[in-house]
Amino acid sequence: MRRSTQKIVIFTCFFVSLIINNFPTPHYSFFYTQWQLMKTAVFIPFLILHIVQLSAQVDFVEEIQNGGKDYQNNTITRLDRPYGLVTSPDDRFLYNACIDDNSVVVFERDLTTGQLAFVESLFANGSDQAGNSISGLFGAINLSVSEDGKHLYVVGLGDNITVFSRNISTGILTFVEALGGAFVPNFDEPVNIGISPDGKSVYVASRGSNTGSITVFSRNAMTGKLTFVESLIDNSTDQAGNSINKIRKPYGVQVSADNKFVYVASSFEASISLFSRDLATGVLTFVDVVSQSGTDQAGNPIGNALFGSNNLGLSPDGAFLYVTAFSNDGIAVFSRNQTTGILTFLQSLENNTLDASGNMVSTLDGPQVLYATNNRLYVATGVGRSLVTFERDATTGLLTFIEAEVDGVGGVSLLNDPEGMTISRDHQFVYATGDEDDGITVFQDAQVPLPVELMYFKGKVEKERITLFWETASEIENEGFFIERSSEFDASKWQQLDFIEGHGNKLSASHYQYTDSNPSAGVTYYRLCQKDFDGSLSYSEVIALSFKIDAPLEVFPNPSQEHLILRGIPNRENASARIFSVTGQLLHSLNVSDHSITISHLPKGYYFLEIQVGSTYHRTSFLKN
Repeated sequence: MRRSTQKIVIFTCFFVSLIINNFPTPHYSFFYTQWQLMKTAVFIPFLILHIVQLSAQVDFVEEIQNGGKDYQNNTITRLDRPYGLVTSPDDRFLYNACIDDNSVVVFERDLTTGQLAFVESLFANGSDQAGNSISGLFGAINLSVSEDGKHLYVVGLGDNITVFSRNISTGILTFVEALGGAFVPNFDEPVNIGISPDGKSVYVASRGSNTGSITVFSRNAMTGKLTFVESLIDNSTDQAGNSINKIRKPYGVQVSADNKFVYVASSFEASISLFSRDLATGVLTFVDVVSQSGTDQAGNPIGNALFGSNNLGLSPDGAFLYVTAFSNDGIAVFSRNQTTGILTFLQSLENNTLDASGNMVSTLDGPQVLYATNNRLYVATGVGRSLVTFERDATTGLLTFIEAEVDGVGGVSLLNDPEGMTISRDHQFVYATGDEDDGITVFQDAQVPLPVELMYFKGKVEKERITLFWETASEIENEGFFIERSSEFDASKWQQLDFIEGHGNKLSASHYQYTDSNPSAGVTYYRLCQKDFDGSLSYSEVIALSFKIDAPLEVFPNPSQEHLILRGIPNRENASARIFSVTGQLLHSLNVSDHSITISHLPKGYYFLEIQVGSTYHRTSFLKN
């Protein structure tokens, strides 16, 4: 059924059912029975059509639960009251903070199916796999990964922020440090966290005491450790002397992609406060606030649109800000001046009301967390126990209701009170926690087109070079490809060689080629890192190519008194050498910078020489006379 026809039938049934249900009910039993049958006959088609409408876009994939098994038959542990969710920058891992288990649970994602495989659980007073004792993590509620992928930060209701380093290849966490309220001013009941994209600053919202606070930390990009910078509290001033009076009991924290602004949501004040950010120090300066009791700078009244505002989400292009209003059962939409950061109120969509296209918004009761993509907005609702999907107009920012996936319907059974939600960076899979069910539900939006559909990626070894070839069937918002190389199959050892621009938006095939004119000898691994305009990254499969030095390695003169000359090492290659005695004792290790080795210091006799070029070894012998 076409959506337009479907919409007419749905709302005809809906309004007829409203009229009938509001008529006085006959008192005689026969007429009462017939009346109920007529109401049912009208209302059931409405429900059926409504459910059909709601099942067209997002598909249920799987559920996993505390104590249960994942699809690889691993037992899942420490998943009691799961809250915050976040994916790693390479999309390969998902991390979950769990309040009652005081834990972080690590999963590996199947990039094709979206399914989750349990990796490990770390918990307060436990140990990581390196044997380090873990402090912090009490009441773990939300978490975030730095954009370089090196560190994970977890905030907990036990007045702590815990830092872990990440093994980028395996996803495994190693404890670094935990900072608590005893050492950080006004750090009482931290509930949410935001990391600046440049990786320099960490911002934490705390709801404790009568005021709450925004705490600013600087971040050491090498170690991940944090240093306290400042604390902003309600009814105080920033370092520039500006008054701050609308951040009481804050929750949502959002840093803009250009690193210049920070937005803070306060449910108590029904407000969104805007701060500019010092790019060097991370210090915040108050700029503006929009709240329930006022207007935006264009004079638009906010009204109840921000009643119970708790979580924030910026569109990928940074042009729009979306806010969950828990107490209003709604979503507030603002346009954003990307130069000044100023917000302008555009739209408020509430539960059981019609959107601009005439669709009835349903199950938006108690929205808690949201995520915006190029053409979607996903919202997890606590009271509605649902995942609600909106179509997002990338030009206007306005929302149109599409559907809802509801707990207890269509195989979904662990979506009771979803406090946490995230989305894979390719925008294909949505993950939502069920706080009351100790579970995570996985959905796939089958209607979201792949940003880039890669047909193949291969390479060819040629004389003195390696050429890479790849083809895309279509591209959406494709900024381009990083070409990455590694001499080891280790995700932490990849080197970016170059960047090839994509075609942006193109629905036909595109062919690409890149030549590595400086390949290393031996086996070399290559992959593509595809980047969207919104900064999202996805990776191709890894290919391995073996490159050999054409000319044989020669050592002369042999015998020699002063020097050995190496012939057959390309000028572009660095080489190292090791000299052994005839009994196998290592005598010297050195770098070969000018393709010659000094041997004048050696006693007369026979020696073995080992030359390493890349991952290739050459062994020979020589005589010192």
